[in-house]
Amino acid sequence: MDKRIYLIDITYGLVGNSPEIRMFGVDEDGEKVVVLDRGFRPYFYVIPEEGFEEQVAKVAGRMQGVVKAEVVDRRMFGKPIKAVKVTVTVPDKVRELRDRVKSIQHVKDVLEADIRFYIRYM
Repeated sequence: MDKRIYLIDITYGLVGNSPEIRMFGVDEDGEKVVVLDRGFRPYFYVIPEEGFEEQVAKVAGRMQGVVKAEVVDRRMFGKPIKAVKVTVTVPDKVRELRDRVKSIQHVKDVLEADIRFYIRYM
């Protein structure tokens, strides 16, 4: 069922141990609408030294609170790079895991760990 809504607010909460995006809006008929999405997880990117992408992904992937760590192609200042996308269980774990991942050998930088969860969703 397709329906157009006009977004008024967006927030999130936890249901059990899973984040739930909550979007509040009105439809074209002026009726109030709430859309819930439990399928989106918080993530950030790690920039490893060249040639160490798989090693960094493996170490990060074993950390408690990490759902998945995978090597992905990204662009940084217009240039293609290999990065590690670290997906975590809940938004509150991002800061802690960012700090832990920074300490992994061969990590040059951590990016996008400061983007609020519901803003990233949009």
